[in-house]
Amino acid sequence: MLSADRIKAEMVAAMKSGDALKVSVLRMLISALGYKQIDVQRDLTDEDVTVVVQNEAKKRREAIESFAKAGRTESVAKEKRELEILQAYLPK
Repeated sequence: MLSADRIKAEMVAAMKSGDALKVSVLRMLISALGYKQIDVQRDLTDEDVTVVVQNEAKKRREAIESFAKAGRTESVAKEKRELEILQAYLPK
């Protein structure tokens, strides 16, 4: 069960543990959830949250592909780490 509350709680835990990348990714995800909630003008369902996470993961995959074509290995590595964090919130 994926919910915005769980993501917020995990962001707080990441802040306390000093995991800057995870905090950054989860902040971005919470922001995207906020935009989605404004767009649909109701509370988000678990399905809505999953769709937003899937969209963010897709953006990372596309960025990895673009950076790889441009030979930007540092950016590819960062996007891959972000994608790994997002995939933890997707159904298997």
